[in-house]
Amino acid sequence: MKFRVLTTVFITIFCANDVLAQTKGMQPIIDSHVHVKTTADDYPKPFEEYLEENKEFNLKYVFGITMADQGVMDETRARNDSLFSLAKKYPQFVPVCSVHPYDGHEAILELDRIVALGGKIIKLHPISQNFEILDQRVTTLVEAAGERNLIVLMDGFGLVIGDYLEDLLKLVLFNKKTNFIIAHMGGYDFTKLMGHHLVRRYHPYMFDNLWFDFSATVIMAADSPFQDQLEWIIRTVGTDRVLFGSDDPTGTLTETMEAFDKYNFTAEERNLILYNNAAKLLRLD
Repeated sequence: MKFRVLTTVFITIFCANDVLAQTKGMQPIIDSHVHVKTTADDYPKPFEEYLEENKEFNLKYVFGITMADQGVMDETRARNDSLFSLAKKYPQFVPVCSVHPYDGHEAILELDRIVALGGKIIKLHPISQNFEILDQRVTTLVEAAGERNLIVLMDGFGLVIGDYLEDLLKLVLFNKKTNFIIAHMGGYDFTKLMGHHLVRRYHPYMFDNLWFDFSATVIMAADSPFQDQLEWIIRTVGTDRVLFGSDDPTGTLTETMEAFDKYNFTAEERNLILYNNAAKLLRLD
């Protein structure tokens, strides 16, 4: 009996390690949420350090994020230029540029410059950038982004801010010509998405411009009473609508992958989340 128990434990550990080893060596991955150091930042880590830490993974693309401050357009342009410099040096680097919605016309001019440089996506963060989600200046900016085929990655982790996820969803609904990614699947509020399958059933085009990444939240929920709930929510919004992301340095790629491996997704679902969804959304090879 003791031998059988030990054998079962060994097989379980071996299989778990084998899954992670296969993911590292073979499974193509797009990390869609990585904060990188630019010329305007002391934090986070340089992209080279991120690559060195994760060299065992088959990283096809990495979305490197910056966030603009208000009223410092020279710094905003420098931040974005730093990302494009990294993209020239590293073919797998995808710049996730930023502007501040309250910078008005200058922000929109920067969108034009981002597009001219080959940008495909921008990041907005209502908390870090200190703006109101439903402010008309935000609507003007995301409309302009949509007109330029720029995807808008919105922070989705509202912490203690009431109606944060609700306001994000309103922004998505009010701007149907713009494609959005809501990061972190709403964080602590991810259960508010539980009715999404009913919305998609009866109004299939209502959120056809919306995707999610599960960065940070997938780690928090793993090995907790919320793990099964998050897995169910991901299927509810659609495994074809969820992107893999680490939120490095908040969560490392290894931590995120180890957490993701604890969920019971099929091989097909894993391929969608780890690579295919982001590749299709951003038209990557």
